[in-house]
Amino acid sequence: MATRLPQELIDKILDDLDGDPFSTISTYRSISLTSGYFTPSAQKRLLRNIKLLRRSCRQFNALLTESPHVGQYVRRLHVYSHSVTPITAEVLRRLPNLRTLKIDSDGLSSVADHLNTGLSSVRCLDLSLMQLRDVSTLLKAISLFPSLELLRLERVGLQDNRSKEKAPRLSAGTGWDWRFIVSLSIYNHAPIDFDFVDDPPVDRNNEDPNAQIAFEPPTEWKMPSLQALQIRVDDNIVQSILLNNLSGATPAAQLGKLRALRVTASALTSFEVIQRLLDKVPTTLEELVMFTHALPYTARHIDMSKLTKLRSLYLQVWMKYPRTSTPTQDEYFSWLVNMFATMPDCVQDVYMNVIFGTQQEDFPLNVWTNLGKIFAQQRRKTNLHVVFGDKELENYAHYFPSQTYFSKSMNRCLGSLKGQGRLQIWTAQEFMYRQKGTKNFAVFVTPELILSA
Repeated sequence: MATRLPQELIDKILDDLDGDPFSTISTYRSISLTSGYFTPSAQKRLLRNIKLLRRSCRQFNALLTESPHVGQYVRRLHVYSHSVTPITAEVLRRLPNLRTLKIDSDGLSSVADHLNTGLSSVRCLDLSLMQLRDVSTLLKAISLFPSLELLRLERVGLQDNRSKEKAPRLSAGTGWDWRFIVSLSIYNHAPIDFDFVDDPPVDRNNEDPNAQIAFEPPTEWKMPSLQALQIRVDDNIVQSILLNNLSGATPAAQLGKLRALRVTASALTSFEVIQRLLDKVPTTLEELVMFTHALPYTARHIDMSKLTKLRSLYLQVWMKYPRTSTPTQDEYFSWLVNMFATMPDCVQDVYMNVIFGTQQEDFPLNVWTNLGKIFAQQRRKTNLHVVFGDKELENYAHYFPSQTYFSKSMNRCLGSLKGQGRLQIWTAQEFMYRQKGTKNFAVFVTPELILSA
C-alpha cells in the first residue's frame, strides 16, 4: 500500500517523473492526492519553478499568506514584466530558498525600487529584453543579491536619453533604441554563451567610456564576490562603460577572486578594456575565453605574462587577410603572435577556433610557423587544439578543398608539436562529434549546456 512506502521510495518515484518529458503539473497534482505521504514531496516539485503574471502574482501572494511553509519549496521564479508591482517584492521576501530569479522586460527597475532589503539566497539573476535606465540600475540590482554567483543580461542595453521624437525606434511596438544591445553574464562556474541582437552598433563616441557612475551601496551591505565574468557586447563604448563600472572605484561586486573571464565582442577594436580587467586579477584567473571578429592590424596585443595561474585559453580568430591591405600578413596578425609570446608556461591547453575565407592565399603560413616556434620553446609543453571553420561553412561543397589545404599546412607549420603529440586539428563537425558531452565542448561550442544554476 502507498501509505507503507518509505519516504526514500516516494522521492525516488517522483525523481523518475522529473526525467519524464511527458510529466506535467497535473501529474504531480494527481499523485499528491494518492496519499498524504505523497503530498509534501509533490508540493516541492509543483512549486519549485514558478512563473508569475499580474493576476497570478496576487494569487501566489495570497497562497503564501495562507500557507507560509510553501515558500521554502520555490527554487526558481520567473517574473513577467506585467506582474511587477510592490506585491512582487513582498513575494520575493517570502521565498527563503530561492536560487534563480528571472525578470523580463522593464521589471528590474521596479523590483529594485520596491525591494529594500537584500536576498541572500539568490545565486542566479537572469534579466532579459530590457534597457537599463543607467548603469547604476544594474549596480543596485547586483547589490541586492550578496550571494550572487551568476548574473545573466540577455538583450539588455542602455536607454537612449534623447527625446522620444528624436530617438529612432528600431524595435516595433516598444519605442526602445535596440542599437545599444548588450549581453553580459557574471557567473561562478564555467562560461556560458547567450544570444544577442545583431543591430548596428550606435555611435556613442561622445560618451566617456572611463566615466565612473556614482554608486551608494545599501546599508549593512555585503559585497558579492564573483568568481567568473562573461560579457557579450555589440558596442565597444558600452562594453567599456559596463566593465569600468563593474570593476571601478565603487564596484557593485568584488572581482579580486575572478577565476574565469569570457569576452565575446563583435565590435571590439582593441584589447585595452580587457587588459585593464586582466591587470586587476593576475593571480587568480584560471580560464580565459575570447571570441572576436577580425581585428585591425594596429590592435595592441594582450599581455598574459602575469596570469600565473592560467590553465586554459579559448580563442576564436577571424584570419581573413584583405588582399588590398598595406601591411603584410606577418604585420597584420602580429597581435596574435605577440599575444602568444607572453603566454605563461602554466597554460595546459589552448583551443583556437580559426575562421577565414575559402581561398588558399587567405591562410597566413608565416603566422602559424611563428606560433609553432613559440610553442616549441616553452619549458612546460602546452597542448594546442585547432578547430578549423564552423559548422555553417562546412555546408558548402567548395569549402572542402580549403579544409584539406588547411590540414596539410597546419601539419607542416606545426610539425614539431605534431611529433610530440601536442597538436590536434579538428574540423568543427569533428570537434562537435568527438568532444560532445565534455567540458571542452560545452565551453567552446555550446557553453549553454553547462548552465546548472
